[in-house]
Amino acid sequence: MECFLRINLVLKLICIIAIVFYLEFSKSGICPFLLSVTLDSLIFQELQLRRHTIILLAFLASSGKCGVEILLNYRLPKGKDLFAIILQSFVRDLDLEESDTAQQAEVFKERTLLMREVLILLNRLVSHPKYSSHVLRALTNSREKATLTVDITSRVSSKRKFLWQDVSMTRQIRESEIIDLAQVLRRRVFTFLGGSS
Repeated sequence: MECFLRINLVLKLICIIAIVFYLEFSKSGICPFLLSVTLDSLIFQELQLRRHTIILLAFLASSGKCGVEILLNYRLPKGKDLFAIILQSFVRDLDLEESDTAQQAEVFKERTLLMREVLILLNRLVSHPKYSSHVLRALTNSREKATLTVDITSRVSSKRKFLWQDVSMTRQIRESEIIDLAQVLRRRVFTFLGGSS
């Protein structure tokens, strides 16, 4: 029992640290304590840190019942949950990407890797044998989150080409992995929404 309590405490601490990092990066657009010469470099570092935060949250989710329950039940100030923040940040990244076609290749690549990690995390959670319905409910239990979830999966799963970027690995990730991950998530969400109405 004592071991379980220690593990639970460590997982909560990891979650709080990850949430603080993610909140700090997503609300300001740029991490305030990163010092760099160029804006692109700052954006790259911010995206990289957000991606590592998502990987940390994926580790937390893979740690079993405690980890998934922390992700599902942890509430931030003003009642926001982690899924709302992740979804809002994802949509903001999509909007930024569509409006900034002159971004550097490394920023485009890092944003692609971040989106991939977010979709992997969400797919892992919605396909969890015990918690899939709880996670799907968490992704759709408010009008805002349901709209964001549907918007993300619809926008990303459409097979549009990113021809203005000549980064072959990034293009391959975009045109296969990310689209496939978004389509799987979209099917699960739409099946859940169709079955829960």
